[in-house]
Amino acid sequence: MNICSWFKKKKTTTPTKVPSSMKSLKPDGEVCKLIDISHHNGLVDFKVLMGEDIVGVYAKATEGLKFSDSMYQKNKAQAIESGMPFGPYHFYHHNENPLNQADRFFLVAGVTTLPYCMDWEDTGKLPTPGHKERALLFLERVEELTGKQPIIYTGLYYARDVLALDERFAKYLAWFPDYSGGDACRVVHPWDKWMMWQYTEHGKTDASASGGIDLNYFNGDIKKFRETFTL
Repeated sequence: MNICSWFKKKKTTTPTKVPSSMKSLKPDGEVCKLIDISHHNGLVDFKVLMGEDIVGVYAKATEGLKFSDSMYQKNKAQAIESGMPFGPYHFYHHNENPLNQADRFFLVAGVTTLPYCMDWEDTGKLPTPGHKERALLFLERVEELTGKQPIIYTGLYYARDVLALDERFAKYLAWFPDYSGGDACRVVHPWDKWMMWQYTEHGKTDASASGGIDLNYFNGDIKKFRETFTL
């Protein structure tokens, strides 16, 4: 397989019904593959990844105000050694101080080639009033610290039904998980396109002995990938 391949339409027996508040968008053309990892994946061999046409890696760095991923520094060191484009993600807690989270995220993650990612998922607690304003403070602080606009990873239904995100978030590149098995990724308001699509959480790679790994498509060829992230 070439480093970027034409997206091939998958055959599904049952089409996925898309809610009216969502829309399904096929890739614009060619796609590139990235993975995202954490300590749950154990040791991942980046040199093997380079031979599997993976063009970039995101790794968990921090969560909330207290957790640091035990594999982050090892993953980052491998990325530097292998020349693999690499970015960190932070599992955001919407009811904790956003500026303190951003500062700690930067302290742990350090300088990376790919922009920082805000992983905005269900923490088991409903957000309290002002959660969107706090999230914007986090995103703005991350951009101030890194000099790069962060990206947002969030679930489709969580973003729509719980977070109720508005147009203020539309300027941030969006990364969605969608395991529906079709040939398109669903997009939810306020976004009208996707930048990355996590299409499976059970991917296989010779670079990891873990049972499954998250695989993602970047919406574009290798040239667009490098231009988007100024590599």
